[in-house]
Amino acid sequence: MELISGNVKIEFTDNGTFSLRCGKVQLLDCRPQAFVDGNRMNAPIRIFNLADEIRLECSSDTGRWTMRASAAETPSGYCGIALEMDLELNSPADTVALIPFAGACGHLTHYLGSGRAGGRAVSVTFPAREEELTSYYAAMLTNDRDHLYCNVPLSASALPEFQGKTAAELHDFSLRFTFPHEMRKSASTGKLLFIGGRDPHGMMREYAGMNRTNTRKLPAAPIRGWNTWDYYRWTISEDEVLANADFIAHDPELSRQIRRIVIDDGWQYCYGEWEPNPFFPHGMEYLAKELTKMGFEPGLWFAPLLAEPQSRLAQKSMHLLAMSEGGQPCLGFECMKRFAFLLDPTQPEVTDWIQALFNRYAAMGYRYFKLDFLQRILNARRFHDPSVPKTDLLRRTMEAAGKGVAGRAEILGCNYLFAAGDAYVDQVRVGGDIHARWDHIRTNAVSIAANWHFNHILWLNDPDFAVARTIRNKKDSELNQLRAHVVYVDPADAFDPDKDRALVTMEPPHGEVLLSLVLVSGGVCNLSDNLPKLDENELEMLKKILRAAPGDAGRPLDLFESKIPALWHQTAGAEERLLCINWGEEELLWEPDLSVLKTEKYTVCDFWSGETWAELPEKLRIAPQSCRLLVFSPNETVSNIQ
Repeated sequence: MELISGNVKIEFTDNGTFSLRCGKVQLLDCRPQAFVDGNRMNAPIRIFNLADEIRLECSSDTGRWTMRASAAETPSGYCGIALEMDLELNSPADTVALIPFAGACGHLTHYLGSGRAGGRAVSVTFPAREEELTSYYAAMLTNDRDHLYCNVPLSASALPEFQGKTAAELHDFSLRFTFPHEMRKSASTGKLLFIGGRDPHGMMREYAGMNRTNTRKLPAAPIRGWNTWDYYRWTISEDEVLANADFIAHDPELSRQIRRIVIDDGWQYCYGEWEPNPFFPHGMEYLAKELTKMGFEPGLWFAPLLAEPQSRLAQKSMHLLAMSEGGQPCLGFECMKRFAFLLDPTQPEVTDWIQALFNRYAAMGYRYFKLDFLQRILNARRFHDPSVPKTDLLRRTMEAAGKGVAGRAEILGCNYLFAAGDAYVDQVRVGGDIHARWDHIRTNAVSIAANWHFNHILWLNDPDFAVARTIRNKKDSELNQLRAHVVYVDPADAFDPDKDRALVTMEPPHGEVLLSLVLVSGGVCNLSDNLPKLDENELEMLKKILRAAPGDAGRPLDLFESKIPALWHQTAGAEERLLCINWGEEELLWEPDLSVLKTEKYTVCDFWSGETWAELPEKLRIAPQSCRLLVFSPNETVSNIQ
């Protein structure tokens, strides 16, 4: 029994297993499964070939699950197969799991999987080392030029997990939807869509468009800002904020480009008690007014779901806290050896508190809020209202913040569960934490690339900070004073150089790579250096990307063949940009693929060196751990980036 739609074909056997193919990509011997309170529903699977679908049914004493397969077409005309699995139980169950497929993959050359929030996207080239793989929402399976895109709506009632094991091939591959501690009599996966072909970038953009719910118009050029975190971390003070704001205001170029000042983590007394600490002696309303008078939009960081043990909220209102497996308040958050309880957004008293918090600070004049550590809500096991789906926990939180802001400020979701959707966020962090280190740049590049398709459709992507300070800086005597990882040293430990790591090891070419990624991402640009202490060359690096015309979401051209994407194409008005990054240790000879360009007649400029060509050389040399960012300007004019 088979069904064909577009390039995708699904075939069922009499016992209910199926195989799914798109060109050279194959999912083989896939078996649907359902688990109720940890026990698999074991019963024969019946199969029905109906007029417009193939249906599988499995009935037992526990209940019945059904899976339907049908032809599907997306709004832009991508054809494929839709699968939807539903469960009806005879009595409520504490935990339910639906597995639409668990089987084997045929040969793959590349796997791309989404993280559940910013960072931790999965990019694997085969053969690969042996390890377990987990990704979320969507997975692109590639074999040579054939691609099969498996995706689930972000609005699904459970967080989907693609799981597998890598080695020479991808094996034990499955998709699981888990509904933990929700006391359900019914559950559904929503519509799982398989589309395929040779246009993977187009399929990803289509997925983003299909998940858009907010009709607001996103700005083509987001406001550029400066943020305190990456340089100051928890040492930030009112004086340092105003010193950097003053530096920007008195610089002829920076004052035109930087319009927002964001005070990140470190201003508050503690998580859960959102009042200024002694390093902000005049209070946060005073600071908002001072920054506004200087011509900036003030912004402020919150972790609205966290309450540290010493906070009054945690001490006196334990009934508002999310719980452990056994039903007690638990320290569900840990970062850098800092622990906190998690608030329970299933309780109206919590969402009312969040709404009032953001109303209060918006009334002070703050026009931008960075909400952080949001996905950590999933670390708690039980909530006071077990009927609320886990994917709704963050939606409730963001709705409360949005009501508090009431249109007066923009919201950035950081560590944001993509499953919470686009309704209450203007910007979303799509990468992990960046520092002025080459290893961080490499890791972050994968997530920036894997989430490129959301930009300017669901929200504005935030690739994290644009930093320029390098290890060559001689002006800043405190450049590497902070040693953040010593918190992991236990009293009995021998000396561990990794725990004494410097936050700045970046060489100037590494800085060009990082800033090039920020530029071609087409998203948010937030500086985060101690600007008065940058040397002349570092400051000029920042000014170059600030001068450059804002662009569309840059396409990572080798996203489906490289472990770390190295090739990007971006359109910025009349200009086009090609970025090639040499992630390796040897010199690279790059032969640019000009077929991706829309412009036929152009002048080419190297963004960083300023070298120009009327006709581009056939090959360009790229030193190890550096890049070339080429700007193609039509009408034989050179872009004004110098």
